[in-house]
This record gives sequence, C-alpha cells and structure tokens, in this order.
Amino acid sequence: MRRSWLRLFWAGVLLVGIGVGYLVSSGLGEELLHDEIEIQLSRLLQGPVEIGHVELHFDDGLQLEARSLSAFPHPNPDANPETELPAALRAGRILAHID
Repeated sequence: MRRSWLRLFWAGVLLVGIGVGYLVSSGLGEELLHDEIEIQLSRLLQGPVEIGHVELHFDDGLQLEARSLSAFPHPNPDANPETELPAALRAGRILAHID
C-alpha cells in the first residue's frame, strides 16, 4: 500500500514538472508572470505600473528580468503631497531592488 502512494506522489511530481516546463518553454508562463508582476507592483505602489518586457532565466538559479518599467504617481488629484511622501519613498526602495 505504501508503494502505491509513493508511485502516485512521484507521478504527480512528474506531471507538475512537465506542466511547468511547458509553461516556461511556450512563453505563456512569461505572459502570466508579466501580468502578475504588474498587478502586485501596482498594489504595492498604489498607482499604475507598466512593464515592457519580462524575461525568465535559469542561470545560477531562477532570475527574473523586467525591462522598460514605468511607475506612475497615485492618480488621486486631491491627495496631500505630505501624506503621499512615504508611499513615494517605498516606491523608490522597491524600484531600487528591481534595478
């Protein structure tokens, strides 16, 4: 009985690996990753973010490269600049780590 669960586990690992390999090689994975990165950065920076191109590499581990990144200020025209300053500082820190 234990061997059948072990075989089922390894079969599941193999199928997940094949699925992930397909997503990465077909480019669909990069599109999904591109959209998710834009959504998460927009949420963190509280403003629209656009990324031109995302590349995924497997050099010394998994590397993610985003090019043509544009982050815009919060679109609220009634906002007080003094209260928006901490968000701007956080944005600078996040973009510095991305660069």
